[in-house]
Amino acid sequence: MIRMNKKTTLVILAIVLLVLSDTALAVWVIDWVMEKISWGFKWMLENIVRFVIAEPINYLLGLKNDAWKEGWGLLGILVNALKWNPDLSIIRPIVSEIIEVLLPLYVIAMLITGFTWLFLSLSPEGRAKAKAMLLQLLISMVLVSASLPIYQFLLDLSELLVNFVISLVGGIEMTGWASLFTAASIFLVAFFFPLAIVILLLLVVFLLVCRYILLLVMGILFPLAIFLYFFQLTRGVGTKLIRFTLVLIFTPVAQAIFLIFSLVACSNESGVVGIALMFGGIVLMLFAPLILAGFMKWIGGLLFAYGFYKLPEYGHKYGAWGERACATMVFTGALMAGEGAGAVPLAGTIFFLAGLEHAGEHFAEGLSEIPSGHHMETEVKIREFQLRRRRFRNPKRIPKTPEDFERIARQLRNSGEYEKAAEYYEKAANRYISDMKLEPSKSREYERAAAKNYFEAGRMYEKANMIDKAIREYEMAVKFDKNNVKYQTKLADLYFKKG
Repeated sequence: MIRMNKKTTLVILAIVLLVLSDTALAVWVIDWVMEKISWGFKWMLENIVRFVIAEPINYLLGLKNDAWKEGWGLLGILVNALKWNPDLSIIRPIVSEIIEVLLPLYVIAMLITGFTWLFLSLSPEGRAKAKAMLLQLLISMVLVSASLPIYQFLLDLSELLVNFVISLVGGIEMTGWASLFTAASIFLVAFFFPLAIVILLLLVVFLLVCRYILLLVMGILFPLAIFLYFFQLTRGVGTKLIRFTLVLIFTPVAQAIFLIFSLVACSNESGVVGIALMFGGIVLMLFAPLILAGFMKWIGGLLFAYGFYKLPEYGHKYGAWGERACATMVFTGALMAGEGAGAVPLAGTIFFLAGLEHAGEHFAEGLSEIPSGHHMETEVKIREFQLRRRRFRNPKRIPKTPEDFERIARQLRNSGEYEKAAEYYEKAANRYISDMKLEPSKSREYERAAAKNYFEAGRMYEKANMIDKAIREYEMAVKFDKNNVKYQTKLADLYFKKG
């Protein structure tokens, strides 16, 4: 047994105390311990997310071992729905009846065209048109007779393209969920994400069920659409029917592309970003028919107009947030309508209009507050302000401002009453001079406005053959705007004419 003397014990104790008293070392030890605890906590939550949440989600969607390609899981149901095409034998009897009705019409049209070609058309141009029309009728009759096989070919082509798009990817699983290691994120992924994804996928499936029914309807109308397309008067209707039919047929192809995009993006990203990409892809699947049919422009236009229409109401009710909501609607609607970069200034217009409205309200409030009494207290005279505003809207109101006198002068000038017009121009000029004394900071602006009205008064007197008064008005114009060459030249010409 090793025995330490008293001195050795004291030395060792001093060294231990010195080490433990080192602050840096103590901090390092604490950090190391906390890091290990944090790592252990993170490892535990990562495994909870991986084995309790991520794996069930992969099985729910059918992503485990590419089971979704075999029809398993929610994505398997969705992929099968993308391939749903109706059995055309259901509508074959109805289509046959429609073709039997259309073929006699073709015979009549061909007889009329042939008769026109042989007997009635004397010009080479008319014969060429009749010949081209006859060829179109022959092609149209063949296409109408083969409309059902053509329709079946388009459906098969759509299914082939969907299978090709689905086969481009494989081995996809939802990875990266371990980055969501907070309690709130676990709740989000465990509850909200599966619920939202199921609802969105069911909406897509419902959309595909509606497509299935519409395919039967458009299959019945497909011969009629071809028939209408080959006649000039009904070509617009036929074009719309054929376009809508093609959109219905090939919508699953676009939806399959959006689905693959969302799956690949979600598998390569982690956490909230991956969830957002998945949601974005499914939302695009919902809007795929609208995008292909061009209906997004109509929806965007309605949203754009609604944003402008609701600006006054939302601005007063919700303040700045209401204005932002309207700007967002205008911006989104403009993008959907195809405005592109032009959506930005259109959204900015919302804030400009809101600013004008606020400025008008402040101006009205300022007008309604009129100082009164010996102590200059402020008294709100709402009734007086309303009466003043009503008088301003009355076209026969008593003129008070220079603009009122100018307006009346223009009306008199247009009606040929030059002398009275000159008097009102002179009154407008005098009013500008009075305002100049009240607002010295705008004196130069008011001087030019007064000179302009004196000049107009001189012109009116000159047209009324009142030369002396015209000279007087021109002199006043030159007095208030000495640098205006136009006024000086006019005054000199009138002096010369008078002699």
